[in-house]
Amino acid sequence: MVGRRGHVVKGQGTPTVEVAQPNFHEKVVATVTIKGLLVGCPNSASAEYQLIIDPGPIKLGEMSDTTNDIDKELLAKIKKVLREQPYAQLYVVLQFKRNTSQNTKRLLKKRLAARLTKIKIDATRITFELADNDNRGVLFWLVPPGAGYLTWTNSLFGLRPKLSFPSPSRREIRQ
Repeated sequence: MVGRRGHVVKGQGTPTVEVAQPNFHEKVVATVTIKGLLVGCPNSASAEYQLIIDPGPIKLGEMSDTTNDIDKELLAKIKKVLREQPYAQLYVVLQFKRNTSQNTKRLLKKRLAARLTKIKIDATRITFELADNDNRGVLFWLVPPGAGYLTWTNSLFGLRPKLSFPSPSRREIRQ
């Protein structure tokens, strides 16, 4: 058995094998060849397999000072990750003190949206979440496809993402 982007861990030469998959989001193509058949008889077959694991949200970075522009390195990272994962969604969580005016929130959201779309990030791939808590800043999270819907909970360590999976009848499926 020969695998592309994977290798046999256990069971070579037996009816059952275990295959290591080096990167969970890539397909493994396995080919089985049977020796000893008559010449001219088909003796090999291939199959693809892809294991999909919910990787959960990935924190890309944060800004504690909302008066400054997004750091160039963080912008480059966001752009690169979204280019590499064309079906992922960028969540931008705007954290405000509880008494922050709606106008201030709106202006920050507008400024960040303009900055992200200026570097050619499709606006439909950006989701803004507003969080009124005792923190101030901006969090950038990548949510890969299949990761569920992202909601936020306060913990001892600050705002944390929480995945929720609605019933299949209401679930939005992106293609």
